[in-house]
Amino acid sequence: MFSPDATLRSTLSTRNPRRRHRTTSTDSFATRQSNKRRKRSSLAPDTFEPLNPTKVNGHTGYANGDAVEPTPDPHSLRDVSVEPASLAVRTRGSKRGDKRGRREDGVVQAKNDHYTVTKEHNLPRPVAELLGKEEAWHGTFSQSLGYAVATTHTQAIVWSYAPKKNTIDSSKSYTINLPFGSSARHSGDPLPLATLVHDAGAGELALLVALPNGKLVYWESVPSAATGDIARQKQQGLQSSVGGMFSSEHITDLTDAEPDGFILTSSVGRIIHLSVRDSQGRPAISLHYLRSNSTSTSLLGSFRNVFSSSAWKREIAAVRPGLLRGKNSRRCIAANVQGHFQIWDLARHGSQNLEFEIDAKAQILSAIQAVKPAMNDNYLDFQLLDFSFEPTAPEKQHDSDKLFVLVALADGTSNYYFLVVVKMQKESLEVDVVYPISCWSTAPSVDSDWPTFKPRLLLPHPAHTAFLVFDTYLIMVSLGKVGNTSDTQIQQESHALSESYQDVLFINRDNFDHIVGCAVEPSEQDTNRATCLILAQTFGLARASAKRTGENVLKDERRASKCRSCIEQAVFFKHSQGNLFDFRFALSAVDWEQSEVERATLDINDSIIDNDSQYIPAMMPSMDHQLTLRATALIDLIKCVGKYAISQPLRWHLLQSAEKIAGSKAIWRTYNDTLSTKGPNDKVLLPELLDMIHEKYKHENEPERGETDIVRHYFTLDVKQLGLLIPWAQKSVEELWIEGVTSPKHQAYLTSQANDIVNHCLEAAFDFRQQNAEVFGVRSDIIEDGIFQGDHAFLKDNWWTSMEESLKYVKKLVDLDREIAVNNAESPQDEDGGISEDLAIKLSLDNPKLVHHCCQIFEERIRFLNSRPDDKAQESGKQTKATYLRVRHDMIFGLTDIGLYTDAFKLAEQYQDMKSLVEVFDRFQMECAVEINRPGISEDDRIAVEQKWEETEARKQRYFRNYGARWASAVYDRKLMNGELRGLLTEDAIHHNFLTQYLRNRSDLSGLTWMHEVAQGNFKLASEDLTKAQRNETHVWSKKIELSMAKLTMLAAAEKGQVDKENLAKVSRKADRRLEILEVQEQLYAYIKPLLSQAIDRTAAVDLAMESFGDFVADKPVLHEILKKHLCALMEKRALDAEELIDTLTLLSGSSQPTEDSFTHLRFYFALKLLKLTGFDGDRKHLHQQLIWRRCLLQDDWAALNRTEKKDDYAVAAESEGTIFFQTLKQGFREGIFEILPPLPPSEVMGAGSDLQSLRQSARYATTQDDMLSKLAKDLAVEDKALAVAVDKGRLEAWWPGVVEGARDAVRREADEVGRLLAADEANRRQAEAMFNGDGDGDGEAVDPEGDTTMG
Repeated sequence: MFSPDATLRSTLSTRNPRRRHRTTSTDSFATRQSNKRRKRSSLAPDTFEPLNPTKVNGHTGYANGDAVEPTPDPHSLRDVSVEPASLAVRTRGSKRGDKRGRREDGVVQAKNDHYTVTKEHNLPRPVAELLGKEEAWHGTFSQSLGYAVATTHTQAIVWSYAPKKNTIDSSKSYTINLPFGSSARHSGDPLPLATLVHDAGAGELALLVALPNGKLVYWESVPSAATGDIARQKQQGLQSSVGGMFSSEHITDLTDAEPDGFILTSSVGRIIHLSVRDSQGRPAISLHYLRSNSTSTSLLGSFRNVFSSSAWKREIAAVRPGLLRGKNSRRCIAANVQGHFQIWDLARHGSQNLEFEIDAKAQILSAIQAVKPAMNDNYLDFQLLDFSFEPTAPEKQHDSDKLFVLVALADGTSNYYFLVVVKMQKESLEVDVVYPISCWSTAPSVDSDWPTFKPRLLLPHPAHTAFLVFDTYLIMVSLGKVGNTSDTQIQQESHALSESYQDVLFINRDNFDHIVGCAVEPSEQDTNRATCLILAQTFGLARASAKRTGENVLKDERRASKCRSCIEQAVFFKHSQGNLFDFRFALSAVDWEQSEVERATLDINDSIIDNDSQYIPAMMPSMDHQLTLRATALIDLIKCVGKYAISQPLRWHLLQSAEKIAGSKAIWRTYNDTLSTKGPNDKVLLPELLDMIHEKYKHENEPERGETDIVRHYFTLDVKQLGLLIPWAQKSVEELWIEGVTSPKHQAYLTSQANDIVNHCLEAAFDFRQQNAEVFGVRSDIIEDGIFQGDHAFLKDNWWTSMEESLKYVKKLVDLDREIAVNNAESPQDEDGGISEDLAIKLSLDNPKLVHHCCQIFEERIRFLNSRPDDKAQESGKQTKATYLRVRHDMIFGLTDIGLYTDAFKLAEQYQDMKSLVEVFDRFQMECAVEINRPGISEDDRIAVEQKWEETEARKQRYFRNYGARWASAVYDRKLMNGELRGLLTEDAIHHNFLTQYLRNRSDLSGLTWMHEVAQGNFKLASEDLTKAQRNETHVWSKKIELSMAKLTMLAAAEKGQVDKENLAKVSRKADRRLEILEVQEQLYAYIKPLLSQAIDRTAAVDLAMESFGDFVADKPVLHEILKKHLCALMEKRALDAEELIDTLTLLSGSSQPTEDSFTHLRFYFALKLLKLTGFDGDRKHLHQQLIWRRCLLQDDWAALNRTEKKDDYAVAAESEGTIFFQTLKQGFREGIFEILPPLPPSEVMGAGSDLQSLRQSARYATTQDDMLSKLAKDLAVEDKALAVAVDKGRLEAWWPGVVEGARDAVRREADEVGRLLAADEANRRQAEAMFNGDGDGDGEAVDPEGDTTMG
């Protein structure tokens, strides 16, 4: 690395070597020069007054990694004010410098709570022109002088980058042509190295340039060198070259170590000490290789030192000059890439001494592994990139140096960076702290012989932030303080502090830009900020300034802050033209959690919508422009985070925020237009509206703070509450009317403004949603007319565009606007305050837009309510939809009141509102008919109206084609409502299919359907339609007629071959069963009908019937209500189903008359017959069978029948045959019904339905609620108790078989008697036939069945 070599001497080509004697130590070189030999300088007396040096407690410390000593007092510079001409020039220059020195802040390139990067515009023209070229260059700064130099292969351009300090014109620059610029082989060759210094001897700004091949040139005066041609510049500059360089060796770095000269480093690890003054202070270039202490002074020994040293083959990472040690010596530290440090003591004029060497690699690696155990021995590629002194006061240094070292470790796939703080004292080194660079890791770089830019570590005062500068990115690391707590002590012992703030900025590579120079900027007044300067190839000069970050910040909080910062950078600086940084990779540089991204996104969104973002001006002359900035930021926000899997609710939240900004812009522009067009006495609605809104929903103006514009104040701070303006537009008009605005003109003008607020706001919002949905990650195909058609379950709150109040007040605004338009459509403007024709027309044209937006609000609100899980919201959704259908029809049809038929047709078609479409169509045709028959109509008008009529007919046919059955149904509904039955049945043949479908769907039009199907010859369909229709028919007579007609029509279908005999028989059986059920109901009605004549009304008839027939259910409340309900339906001739009829028949109390033909005695038989007709089976059938027989047994007094004492058999038999049970059995045996439903003994009917379990077995009660079913079971249990009494007291179980057998015998006797009579009749018939044919006896006598003889 640090190979020694012989001292090299340079020659002075054009300088007079004559020595000048000094007079006193206080005399300056300048004052001893003659005025004739002194060149006039264009620099002001204080040109080289240094910037405020980096100070700590009043003492100068380190800056830019080097130890900075206080610069000379400006008064020690050459005093040129004695020359009058120079005085005049410099005075003017000073004034110009003062004037232009007030530099404005540059354009912000990146900014957050921790740092700011701005572009500096004070570049002179030559440098600005250099930015636009492809020519390679790099820059070097002189912090103490405030100057910079840009070096190309052919030129060096010097300019002042700190006009606050330098009084010369900041746009002034000095271009010096390099005398050896032509020596570059091609553009890819390394660039010359340059540095600026203050030449104490000449009192001028001096420039030293070193070419990589070792050639050197030094100009004592930059202004002088910048004048004249190349030949003159050569004469003014000292030229030399570095001797002893190898063919492949080149100069890699030039470091200012003044006042002891400069330090050159070579590619093979050698260090050269360069001085531009000899021991007498005369200009002279001398070079000395730094060499280790060696005992050999021979020639061979020198060569041995050169070729045997292993260090010189290692690349030097950095050389940093330390503090001065007296007047003539200075400490210098050098480090190579392998972590080997050498500490040199340099003296003026070439003497040097190597104090000691330290190999820090092992200690640094050990400390890194203690912090990051994963960095094991696999990370073999160690590289020290740069190091810097800690900027602190000299008196605090003592004999130690605290260094910040930038280290890179590579594992073959990535480079990992660490900032290591080491303490170097004498010959020992101790690792203090390790800062892992967690914000960025890079892929291994490809080695290059000519690296464009070496990584730099910049540590500005006050040393709270380190800047790591690479060729294409900039890393900022916050350096936290170390406290005295136990935690920090443990962290110190492990060489780790709590994770500090870090961030990385990527250079924009679109223009192949990269960093070509950087330096620390000495702090001035704000000692809380650390600042560095950056030069980029095509961008120019930028200033990065970081402030001290908070200490003891939790890791999660720091990550959250950084995540937000990354997003904000990408959002707010994305559109900066020619931005130095590319923020596309900033967010992806860290593996963020979804929750972190969502939290940061929501915070940024809220800051934009609340106008609380530091990146957007809170107030601007143009409110429209300010809202545009916020709108653009919201779009950029979702584009930035859209690639992450952020949740659907957050996407919609962002979308709605952007919609509010779009709506705000629309309202603001409307307000602007109103201000520019209003009359002198016209009232502007928007300020009044905002004043009426409760302070709960807005920020109140504070006039004492100058807040007097309520409208700007609202759109600045309260856009989040924009949805309130929609209902308040109409409410504010009402309030102003109440407050005294009575002029129709002013009322109309206020209404017009309310229309504009609602229309423009909602139109902008819904259009924005429709057009930008995909940007926010929402499929555009599920948004129709601005309304989301998908699942709303993820939404927590209602849409801001469809607040509940908006439903009511937008509808009221529609009606108010139409009312004013109708009343004033033809009213001319007059002196009494009538509205103008233009305003009347505008109000009319506003109405369709209001109707459209009102429909949008309703539809959006309904979808939201239907998505809610609670029953209350669901019910509200149903009610809102019912209201909407009615309101929509009224609003669309209301457009015809102001003659807007085209808009009415358009809206009805859009919402496919067939009812409104038909009514608008009918009214339009009606007006055409009235107009065409108007007396005195001109021929042209008549032809125009006829043409409109033809167009409406064409429109009608188009509707049939486009909407089909929906349009046809609405047309037919309209005809029925108007009583146009003839027109309905005589509809055009081309539309009869629609009519057929319509009638088949209308069960209430069964008669018309039957007539239509029969007319079409569809007998089978006519019968089926009528059969279906009767199921919904409630009237007994109508039901019976429909069944009969259906049966008759089916017979006709069979004759036409539309149905086969099997299906005919099946249909006939079903019809017959239904007719039998209806026949039973008619008999039951006939049984109770006599009571109706005794009652004054239906209610009285029901009460009378319950008194007459309700004894059986008197103690059974549920069964009592069931019987009463069924009797009421019976009296109203409403059809009861079979089960309802069974309940009614079995719950009635019968007559005491034991007549065999009495309906009372036969009602249980009818109940069994109905049960047979239903076709029930299983538990349902069995439960009904049990209840019928149990109630039948309870109709008779079995205890009285059981008392047989003093009764003969005839009397007992007569009593048993008079029971309802016996009559039911007898009729059942007659009809043979017991083959399917046999009689059940008391033991089998006991307990039927007396508990929930037995009732649940029947499908009839499968859905009945438990509480209702329990009450029914309780009533049925009462029947069980009564039956148990009959079994116990009347020995019913013993009597039951005998009564059943008696009924069977009675039926047998009847059958035998009937057989005997039939046989006698047959015998008489045959005898009569014989006598008639002459086959009988001649006397013609015949014997009758009784045995009597009769005459033939």
